Amino acid sequence: VSNGTYNVTLKFAEVSGLSAGQRTLNAALNGTPVLANFDIAGAAGGPGIAVDRTFPLVVSSGQITIRIDGVKWGALISAIEIVPAF
Repeated sequence: VSNGTYNVTLKFAEVSGLSAGQRTLNAALNGTPVLANFDIAGAAGGPGIAVDRTFPLVVSSGQITIRIDGVKWGALISAIEIVPAF
């Protein structure tokens, strides 16, 4: 990507039917942690409900690296949106 400032939106939905507390994950953008022990169903209010988390990111290396690690029951992400911030 071109260097600059972006809004990175991580989009989640617990589609497997797991309830709050059953799946947690960590996420990092360009090596910086942005979510720790994130509980998708807990944050959304239950399984099958979408929840987004948006983070500003300054890019100076020409790339965006996204890392999602499962803490409990494995990682899950439904979509990623990256748009320039104005």
